[in-house]
Amino acid sequence: MPEITTKEVVCPGNNYGLLNPLRLRKMFTSVSKAEILEQLPKLNSMELREIRDRIWQLEEEELLSGRAEPGNEEKALLDREFEDFERDPTSGSSWEEVKSRLKK
Repeated sequence: MPEITTKEVVCPGNNYGLLNPLRLRKMFTSVSKAEILEQLPKLNSMELREIRDRIWQLEEEELLSGRAEPGNEEKALLDREFEDFERDPTSGSSWEEVKSRLKK
């Protein structure tokens, strides 16, 4: 964390004028989960899509890096799907078939 001094900081281009760095820190502190959830309904569809995409990206990174594991429901689903595959390995679709269906 950078050192905070009591010097005044000029913030051009805004209505704040001179700001004390300690006051700046208070203004830009992290927000709570409750505050984030409260603000979500106020966002437009593009902003919500951006947030969803970022969350999915973070989840994918965690799963691929091994930092996170699937939950119990996800594990149960994977187990059922694998059992289905073991019963009939030809019942599934190739990745090329899946991609083709998604493009339609």
